[in-house]
Order: sequence, then structure tokens, then C-alpha cells
Amino acid sequence: MKENEPDILEVLIRHELVIMELYELFAGMFPERRDFWAGLANEERGHADFLGTLQSREDFREWFESSSRLKPQAVKISIEFVGKQIAWARERKFSLIEALSLARDLEAALVERQFGVMARRAPGEIRVVMEKLAADTERHEKVIDGALNEEKRRSH
Repeated sequence: MKENEPDILEVLIRHELVIMELYELFAGMFPERRDFWAGLANEERGHADFLGTLQSREDFREWFESSSRLKPQAVKISIEFVGKQIAWARERKFSLIEALSLARDLEAALVERQFGVMARRAPGEIRVVMEKLAADTERHEKVIDGALNEEKRRSH
């Protein structure tokens, strides 16, 4: 890792927080689904907090740097993408179907999918956190997909 470059855990935390920001924005945009989006946003905050607990230990940071196989640049690209979606959502109104589709795609994205892969390779305490994140991500994807399918049925 280069000097002044954030470590992978720091970048993963930022990734969770930008997704949280997007879901909070959607909670305000779709009052009829406020609780749905706010719940997802709160869980993303929890993911960032979980990752923060790992960041406090040098041995965990070293494992992520050497063994997670997740590249900070890939996560940064995802953060930039979500940031652009936030800006776009503020400029023009997303439909609920567009918001749900975007959320589903984010939850299914490579970065989020890596939690499960990392969990299988991780040592004990890291594995517990990564398994929780992987399970939450899978559940988010299913819940969002269900809401998306419901909304599509309603709009036809």
C-alpha cells in the first residue's frame, strides 16, 4: 500500500457509507417506502461499524491487505459510481422501480459479493464479521428484489 493511500478496510467502510447515503436519499424520495429504505440504510451503517471493529486491529488490517484479494481501486470505482447515482437522484427524480433496480444491482455487485468469498478464506474473528455481511447482503438482495417485483406488478 502506498503512503497516504487508504487501506482496504477504510475503503470498504466508505463503500458501505455511500450506499447508506443513497438509501437515506431514497427514504426521503419515497415516503411510502420510507421504513424500507431507512431500514436498509441502518443496516449499511451497521456494516460500516462492523468493518470498523476489524480496522482497529493491526493483524486484521494486515490480513485484508495481504489475503482478501479485494483491490482498493475496484472499491473506489464502485464508490464513485454510487456517488454519481446520488448526484443524479438529487437532480432528477428516480422512479421507485429505478431506485429498487439500482439498489438490487448494488447489492448483487462484485464488491458486495466478495464478502462471502472473503468469509470462506478468513481467519476466525474476521470470518464471523464477513459471514454476517455476506448474509445481510444476500438478504438485502432478496428483499429488494421482492419489493421490485411487487412494484412492477403494481405498475402494470
